[in-house]
Amino acid sequence: AGLAIPKLSPTLFPTADQPETQLQDPDAPIYTPWTFMDSDIQIWHDIGQQILTSQSKTITLNVQGFGGAVIAGNEFIRVIQQAQDSGKKIVMNIIGPSYSMHATIACFADEVHILPGAGLMFHAPAMYTTMLFGMVHYRDISMDPLTFAQSDSLFQACVSKGILNKDDLKEIYALNDVNIANIEGNQLKTHNKDDEGMFSIPLQLLPYVIDIG
Repeated sequence: AGLAIPKLSPTLFPTADQPETQLQDPDAPIYTPWTFMDSDIQIWHDIGQQILTSQSKTITLNVQGFGGAVIAGNEFIRVIQQAQDSGKKIVMNIIGPSYSMHATIACFADEVHILPGAGLMFHAPAMYTTMLFGMVHYRDISMDPLTFAQSDSLFQACVSKGILNKDDLKEIYALNDVNIANIEGNQLKTHNKDDEGMFSIPLQLLPYVIDIG
């Protein structure tokens, strides 16, 4: 099945008075860790094993967090795809702020429900390098085009799912954040300048890296 993307759930933005229990599988939902960093990798591995070995045909994940390593997120996406290939349905409830890799994994679920007050935030991948004064956080993708190409394949999955569109991708490549929130049952999408990185270069200045359409 590879990167086949299911259609977006019509209840992506449930109303504020819609009980949360209506969005969840009768089995207890699985709460995911806050990060995809080293400290949580074993937890993600254990959750993956729980998903793959569960007898339930519907797996519900309650997601919120601040992202982390793209490589770790890719590993979890492969678990999701493996579960889907075995006939399982993956439902993600976005129960709080879900940034970066936490937002990206939602693009691979069969159903996504952003609960009132919660939201997704997408941005360009960041790299780190060691310089004279320590670790520097930057978004100059020209120094690592492979990482950007891999991340772009994830963003394209979000476009196929209907969560992002091509205009959103252009904002991401220009080093802007794309925020999608559920405000009392209504979708609010905003584009905000990403101020995290040092030595950031707008990605539209690097046409040889990716075709942004």
